[in-house]
Amino acid sequence: MDSLGKPGSWLKHAAAAGGRDHTGNLVSWVCAPYGACLVLEAEILGAYDGLWQAWELRSRKIILETDSMAAVQLLRGQLADKSSIAIVREVRRLLKMQWEVRIQHT
Repeated sequence: MDSLGKPGSWLKHAAAAGGRDHTGNLVSWVCAPYGACLVLEAEILGAYDGLWQAWELRSRKIILETDSMAAVQLLRGQLADKSSIAIVREVRRLLKMQWEVRIQHT
């Protein structure tokens, strides 16, 4: 199972996500300038970018790791779905595709 890990906050208005294969080797890296946004938004944006890249690389067993429990709960649908953040809906759409994605808190 491949692993996508993401740092818990952004640095200079950017967020990063790395993709690792089941042996722990780095297979992809995304660093994007998301501008001024909340840390939770940066987590979700990084998750989206990492998942999209993993899909494009044809990885079909993914572990999405984040150190943000709020992001884990939001993406798992464990928080009230009153979010107006469109990217949350896009990540959830990706999660419903034909693959196995495990979301876990690190």
